[in-house]
Amino acid sequence: MIEQASRIDKNCTQCGNPCEGWVVQLIKNKRLRWESEWACSRCGNSHDGDWGAAPAIIRDRLLAEHGHYRLLVTNETASNGRILKAFRDGFNVSLQEAKQASEKARTDGYEGTYVEVALVKQLLSLAGVATDMEFSDRELISRMREHGLVALECELPSTIPAPLDAILSVTGGYVTPTVAVPHSAPNLAAEMDRHWLEQATRLGLVSADCRFLLRLSDPGSESRGWIYVRDEVIANLPSRIAAATGRREFIALSQDGRHLCAVSIEDDEDWIVTHEFS
Repeated sequence: MIEQASRIDKNCTQCGNPCEGWVVQLIKNKRLRWESEWACSRCGNSHDGDWGAAPAIIRDRLLAEHGHYRLLVTNETASNGRILKAFRDGFNVSLQEAKQASEKARTDGYEGTYVEVALVKQLLSLAGVATDMEFSDRELISRMREHGLVALECELPSTIPAPLDAILSVTGGYVTPTVAVPHSAPNLAAEMDRHWLEQATRLGLVSADCRFLLRLSDPGSESRGWIYVRDEVIANLPSRIAAATGRREFIALSQDGRHLCAVSIEDDEDWIVTHEFS
């Protein structure tokens, strides 16, 4: 069962005594549901719950604690009717509300709690509609920080290559790997961590202040572009990025925009690709 819970402390609605409670949002029978339980030392326990969207106090608490998630419809030819039906069936909302959510899912992405987005993704998958589910930027930045990568505000100099140029230097048909590790390797992740650090050090990409640029591979990366980061760990960067984003591929670029060291996934190998921009 997919669910997400959070603790809330508030005053009892009956006697005003401080009480504690738990709120939860879950998927049950392919529908969205919320439930709550409160414990008051004077009035005892109380329970509540219903189908559909959670009350604002519950939803806001879940978003504050666990972050926002985004759903993007990746199949441009997907039927609007199927998308509308997923939102109406899952959330028990009006046709107008479903239309608004559907438009967001097709454009910038529908944002909600983890449970809400997971439910729509599940229903759309059953309807044959392909989607991507990602952390919204706020959640992504938080998870990156948990894994030692601090996102910094910075106006990038004009000498920094465009993300598309960096992508082509990694994925073009002429590209060959600096290091290739077969997927059959017994310690694939550890090998990639070791080789990436060796190559990044050789290129001088890891500077004295441990700052560089990242281009991730999640669906939101196209509009996000480069992220300027400070790495507080240095070691095991590929594994840490995979843990933070759920995806192993990324491009790292030196602060001066000259040296690139990337991880790319091929048919039966993981590649480390290096490149120097003139």
